[in-house]
Amino acid sequence: MSEQIQTVLETTKIVAKFAATLVIMYTGIFVSTKMWEAAGVHESVSGVYGGMTVFVPFLLFIVLTIAWSQAKHIVWKRNNNIE
Repeated sequence: MSEQIQTVLETTKIVAKFAATLVIMYTGIFVSTKMWEAAGVHESVSGVYGGMTVFVPFLLFIVLTIAWSQAKHIVWKRNNNIE
């Protein structure tokens, strides 16, 4: 397989994962908003609570993923005597 086709396939995988993440986040926000409304919270406030219920853990996941990737990269460079 040529390098260009491999690049296109990898790009497609990345875009698909990004789209799936957006769908999961939107669904999570929608469901948690409805749950807050069912708990008796006003509709406008439940939207904020619903967004924060999904967004805060997702943001924490992103930060930890970046830190983990950076640490793996540093260990890889150290093990391969780079730098």
